[in-house]
Amino acid sequence: MIQNISDTSSQTPVGDQSQLFSFKPLHLIIGIIILVVLSSLGTYFVLKSNVKQPATFQPSPTQPQTIPTDTLNEMQNWKTYTNDTMAFSLSYPTDGTYEERKPLSGSINEKALSVVVFTYPYKVNRGNPLSVSVFGSENDSKRYTGFKTGSKAAKVGNYDAFYLQQAVETYPIEYYWIKANGKLYEITIEHQNPNQPLDIINQILSTFKFLDEKETIVPTKTQIITIPKDWKSFTDTDSQSKITTTLSLPPGYSFKFSGSAWMIRNDSDAGEIWSFHPDYNSSYDGTSRRAWVQKIYPDYKIIQVEEIPLEGSSYLKISIETPTYDNGGIATGTTVVINHYVYVQNNIATMISPSSIKTSSSQTAISQNIAIIFSSLKVIK
Repeated sequence: MIQNISDTSSQTPVGDQSQLFSFKPLHLIIGIIILVVLSSLGTYFVLKSNVKQPATFQPSPTQPQTIPTDTLNEMQNWKTYTNDTMAFSLSYPTDGTYEERKPLSGSINEKALSVVVFTYPYKVNRGNPLSVSVFGSENDSKRYTGFKTGSKAAKVGNYDAFYLQQAVETYPIEYYWIKANGKLYEITIEHQNPNQPLDIINQILSTFKFLDEKETIVPTKTQIITIPKDWKSFTDTDSQSKITTTLSLPPGYSFKFSGSAWMIRNDSDAGEIWSFHPDYNSSYDGTSRRAWVQKIYPDYKIIQVEEIPLEGSSYLKISIETPTYDNGGIATGTTVVINHYVYVQNNIATMISPSSIKTSSSQTAISQNIAIIFSSLKVIK
């Protein structure tokens, strides 16, 4: 039986054997290809599972963010950064800081006219939370020229902007570009810390404004202010400007028009004198209160502007770097920061300012009761 099988096999032509077994090399090649593909896919998914993916979030750059009323009230206490040269301002949390930096040669910002970096709570591990760089033209920004084709329309505060999100390593970076005043304003936000809340960023961006824009005094939560019973009311009229002013002052203070200016005096301390400055020449045009003050003090530097709510409106506390003089009227070469208080009523701007070094103290009855004094103010022209 075995022999018969052997005989039958031996009778098969050699050519026929070749046809029967020619499929083996082809199958072997296909099998190797399948194994390589499967191995590559397996390696890819293993590696992908071990790589930390960029932080995901859903920014809404195309529409202004709605900020809750409670948050708006909290934002009233924020600090405000003002760049007079580049004509913009930005507010940030009270425990935040900022640093003005010089562009480094060879860096991506080397052609920037100004660079300021803001740091606020939830600091990132490395890099800058939020920075504003200003360029003389859009061609000076390497990021804008490189990314503008992929950007889309957005909003920063009330301003039209271009927006782009880019993934770098394991975190995203947002860019906003605003064209204004013949310059390009580039805002960069690095999301390196996943615990950094997006709300705080939207709130900071909502405060961005240009200094030459028309200022809108936003009504705030109504406060009930009562004039103390022991305060005295004063009324006086400037014969030239025809401005009549009525206000109340704490006990021991008087209000009088001296012939060239209104003064608030401490009757028991001749060293405490305040200047009350209404808009004599109608130079306030209903736009920016800060710009009006800068017209009055064109050579002085405004350090900070704080907006404080007052009975459905607000007043400004403006800190100005002021040179000092000796008794002979000669500049000493040093400066002090003095607070000025500005309020608008009936479209007439008024300012209460220290007229002596002693007056600049925050411990005086006037500085501690500015809100009540402005609440009592009635200005008519």
